Amino acid sequence: MPNAPTLLIIGDSQNIKRFAPHFQSEGFKLLVVEKISEALFAAQQNRLHGIVFIVPVYWQPITHFVEEVRKLKGYAHFEVPIFYLGKLIEGEDQKILQKHGVKVLTLGPVPDSEIARYVSTQIQY
Repeated sequence: MPNAPTLLIIGDSQNIKRFAPHFQSEGFKLLVVEKISEALFAAQQNRLHGIVFIVPVYWQPITHFVEEVRKLKGYAHFEVPIFYLGKLIEGEDQKILQKHGVKVLTLGPVPDSEIARYVSTQIQY
């Protein structure tokens, strides 16, 4: 998929395996990292079309990553969509994510394939 849009997925291996086939079937080339600390490097080194957090297990504040990635050239608000798939996020973290345009999707009864389809409709390339 040389011209396929690139999606960075951040999450544990189990959830990555759960969602990767669905994102690939939507036509994405995937970059996968398990630690948020690796995600900023991946964003700096690649032209990403979207970023997806899937229930991050290495709980480092994703808000710090989002604030830093939005400072990078080409990653400003609305240039590259960021999604958080996971548990309900509240309080100050929620405010920071909303401020930076992160779309928060609480996992639940919606099939994984439909979540991937929704994400794909939100990415412009």
